[in-house]
Amino acid sequence: MMYVVELSATQVRRGATGHLRGLPQRLYLANPEKPDTWVDISDTIDTKIAALRQHKSQLGDWDPEEMVKKWAEEDGKNANLPYAEAYKVMMLVMEEEKPEN
Repeated sequence: MMYVVELSATQVRRGATGHLRGLPQRLYLANPEKPDTWVDISDTIDTKIAALRQHKSQLGDWDPEEMVKKWAEEDGKNANLPYAEAYKVMMLVMEEEKPEN
């Protein structure tokens, strides 16, 4: 699987000159083939479902609760969590190494 990240000319200039303030250092890609990061959404899944229900013109009479919980349970199994979302995290900038004490 190939991921493409598009940066503006300004972002490229900042990156080339080491001025990376304000730019993300990590990119979280949803629904990856091979996730490497899981976020626990157990405390917020009901809020997520309530928010989705507000998209009445897209959902019609369909209630997303059963499917959303099923998907979150499947992702959660990989991280020993009741409900989770899975991501592939791409490092856009290497974190600075901390000096050893």
